[in-house]
Formats: sequence, structure tokens, C-alpha cells
Amino acid sequence: MKTALILGGTQFVGKRLVSLLIEKNVHVTIATRGITPDSFGDSVDRIIITREDRASMESAFQGKRWDVVFDQTCYSSQEALDTREILKDKIGKYIFTSSQAVYANGTKHKEEDFNPFSFHALLKPRSAYKGYVGYQEAKRAAEAVLFQQETFPVVAVRFPIEEKTIIRSG
Repeated sequence: MKTALILGGTQFVGKRLVSLLIEKNVHVTIATRGITPDSFGDSVDRIIITREDRASMESAFQGKRWDVVFDQTCYSSQEALDTREILKDKIGKYIFTSSQAVYANGTKHKEEDFNPFSFHALLKPRSAYKGYVGYQEAKRAAEAVLFQQETFPVVAVRFPIEEKTIIRSG
């Protein structure tokens, strides 16, 4: 049976992703803060983590392995680095939920309009990225960290986003 780790999975796209994976008979583990309830019952395994606390992820992921990781909750370059290093020998591939915020303002962008291999990412925690401009930089920097020192296959999915839809939690 295939296995998947979902970082997130209890809100928005993540809930639907978990449901689809369960329907496909994938053994799903969701890793969340444990705050938002889910309706998956015994269909998933649950792990409590704090993305800003590397030690919580090291402890939670120790001795585990997954075929694929879907990262729905990475909002900083530091989180991307920590996750990449912690999961490097524990996964087959990594699918990062990014957004079209990586592009400059405007429409009709092509994938190559942002190249994570040439973006200079500064390591910063989530709290250092403020507002929509910070969100743009965070997603660019996270992609750069994941792609430039790839230790497993990585794909970034860039969902459409509008500035007014960004909701940041503390």
C-alpha cells in the first residue's frame, strides 16, 4: 500500500486531498498542530507538530517513512530547510504547495517567470514574513531552499491566489 504524509490536511485544499488519497487506498498520515478537528476518523494516522519547532518534527517523524509528502503548511525558508533535512531519508518525493504569489504582480505568467534555482533565499522564520509581500518572499524562498539542494524529488504546485485572500495565523 502506498503511504502519504500530509503536512496540514485539515483545512481548504488539504481536506480534499486527504479524502482523495483515502479513496485511492493510500495510507495517510496528517501532521498538524492538533488544533483543527478533522472528520477522517480512523482512516488516517495523526501526528502533532509545530512547523516553527524543528525538534517537534524530528521527534514526530523519527523512525517513519512515506512514499510521498504533500506540504500544505510551509510558510518560511527556515521551515523548508528544516523539513528537507529531517525528511531526507524518509520519503520518496515531495510535493510543495506554493502559489502564484512567487511571480511579480500581473497576469499571464509562465512557469519559467520564476526560477527557484536562481533565487537567493535568506533563512528566516515564519514570523519574519509580513503581509502579502512577505508571503511572496516566503513562498519564493521556500521553493529555492527545496529545489537548490534537493535531497529527494521535489515538485511545486503554484495555486492561484489573490492578495486579499491571504490569512495569516500567528
